[in-house]
Amino acid sequence: MLDNRSLFERRQSERKQRKQAAINSVALGAMHGDLRQFGESFVDVLSDYDARHVALRLLRRTGQAVHPVVQTHLAQTWQRMGDTWRSSINDDRLLLDTLRLLLPTYSGPAIVVYRGDASASERDGTYGLCWSGNKEVARQHAENDWWRGCEGGSVLVEAYARTEAVIHMLEDRTENEYVIDHRRLRDIHVLERFCS
Repeated sequence: MLDNRSLFERRQSERKQRKQAAINSVALGAMHGDLRQFGESFVDVLSDYDARHVALRLLRRTGQAVHPVVQTHLAQTWQRMGDTWRSSINDDRLLLDTLRLLLPTYSGPAIVVYRGDASASERDGTYGLCWSGNKEVARQHAENDWWRGCEGGSVLVEAYARTEAVIHMLEDRTENEYVIDHRRLRDIHVLERFCS
């Protein structure tokens, strides 16, 4: 019969093995375009802080590109689940690096982008990840979204995004929406402020 310590250690070991199996499944599914293998473990890996870091390092270390089938699937999923992923991961650096690895690469020219965001985001430099190529759409977000109800109100910002700042252009959008690495933006200017 196992004592409590031995039982605890065995359970810890089993959890560690399951986590490693999930990480391997995500990495192999991503590289080989096996959506079933990838998808079965992706949510588990996303929800585990250590597993996300290990999976990202594993994908980087292999040097292999993520299969286009997986990239397309993730781009479509990002459009529906991006806010959920961001709040679940709660680490913009990790999320941006992961998206750069997993989403189809943007290869267009440098662009001017706009975003409606909370004034606190402008103050702290913690802008969201999705930006618009359309100033009026971004203004609508600043004026009408919950940002305006935040302390300090909201802002409409404009930025110059060199090609390396643009991770991905979201398709099937009428507004030319882009996933942007805000760490690489230049010349960020507040165009308008909206009171709360």
